[in-house]
Amino acid sequence: MRASSLLLRPLRDWRRLPAFIAQGEGRFEADRSLSEIHASGKLETTVEKLENLKPALSVMGKIHALSDFDLVQQGTHVQVEQLRVELSADKPVALLRASQKFEFDLQTAELKVAEPTASLLELTVKGFPLAWLAPITGDVVMSGDDARGAFVVSAREGGFALRPTGPMVINRVSFSKAGRSLTQALDLSLSAAADLSPQGWQTNVSDFEVRSHDAMILSGALKLGQVAGPNQPIKAAGEFRGDLPALGSQPLCAGLAVLNRGRGQGTVTASLIAGTTSFAAKLQLDGLSAGAGSLPKVTADVRADLHQEGQIEAHIPFVFEKDGRVSDLQLNTKLRMNGPTCLIDADLAGISVFLDDVKLFAVLTEGTAKSKSNEHELARTPFWTGIAGPVKAAMKEVIYSSDLKIRNVTGLAKFDANTLVFEGWRGLFGQANETTASGAIAFNSRALLPYEFTTNFSSLRERIRRASIWNDAAKAEESSTDQSWSPC
Repeated sequence: MRASSLLLRPLRDWRRLPAFIAQGEGRFEADRSLSEIHASGKLETTVEKLENLKPALSVMGKIHALSDFDLVQQGTHVQVEQLRVELSADKPVALLRASQKFEFDLQTAELKVAEPTASLLELTVKGFPLAWLAPITGDVVMSGDDARGAFVVSAREGGFALRPTGPMVINRVSFSKAGRSLTQALDLSLSAAADLSPQGWQTNVSDFEVRSHDAMILSGALKLGQVAGPNQPIKAAGEFRGDLPALGSQPLCAGLAVLNRGRGQGTVTASLIAGTTSFAAKLQLDGLSAGAGSLPKVTADVRADLHQEGQIEAHIPFVFEKDGRVSDLQLNTKLRMNGPTCLIDADLAGISVFLDDVKLFAVLTEGTAKSKSNEHELARTPFWTGIAGPVKAAMKEVIYSSDLKIRNVTGLAKFDANTLVFEGWRGLFGQANETTASGAIAFNSRALLPYEFTTNFSSLRERIRRASIWNDAAKAEESSTDQSWSPC
């Protein structure tokens, strides 16, 4: 038997379908209503031009499948007597083989097997091309060695249970976007398991490790699942740990390169229902140091909702702790993406803020980087690149030192492409001496020192003094005018 996509010529849009050639031999039996089908034999299939379905699928090129099967379908029940499928492109990709006979209900996902304790299927991933993930990753380009791993599928609780026989390994992985490198030469390994049954499904990723040149960068675990039934949410939970200086060796986290010591760890949970994703994370950064100085411990408790229209609402309290001092900040923000730019509308509030401790943000967002020769290199983008919009601030007390404290600090910061503008900042020094300030930070990528800061300060006492001088001058002028115009 031989068939090809030319058989589809009678269809009006047949040229918009993938091209295929299928040839093989075997038996096909069915009743008149096609409610019962028995098919067995060998089939070799070649498929190409998948971009006719979706342009992003062009990366898959030509795919070959060689199958040996014996299947019986009765209504929604499929009985597998024999199954072996080899998938390849320009080299072997995967092999799936049934270890025993089984029956599966397509409607309820119920599974019946003769030997419940024995393996059901064996899946060997010989070399899955990362380029095939392009339809999922979108404008983020993923490259590296092919993914390799092996799994067994067995029966469990009336469904399927997939378990790894070893870690899945992907070496020399790099990510980039719009020509800009995000990560370079990472080695990934993980153990992935999954369960599918009438009660629902669950995926478990454990022993997840990311290394660069044998140095551990990131590790963690993740669970994802959904209970069967209408309107049930998809839920996720995970944990992670990372070496911050090692993360700083990657372009995406270059700001961390200023750290010579530090750890990060945390937990995440998420729930997706009715188009809204609710996200929560607890993050802790400790053991931080940059140069010869130590930095405060930082904890954050993130809660965010991602709505179907793309808007995100986030609430993030930060706590900075060092030498018995505690600074707190609360960030409430709404944001959405507009192309490559993140549009924000945020409020930043605090009770007691020690400036020396929150300088950690400045350390991690330095505009210049050190080269191997320890000389300054030109910064290409400002530290706020990709962010636009206003941030309104209100802090009860900002502490610069034991002798200098500013109370009731309020103001507005506006982020733009190359400028950060400060408007209407106010605060009380000492005994009701109100100070106002405004200013801007301008960025010039062509300058060795790319940031230029301009500001204007004015205190209440200074304004009173100036007003007093002005009034005295006005009175003197008025007196002089009266004298010149008064009658003799």
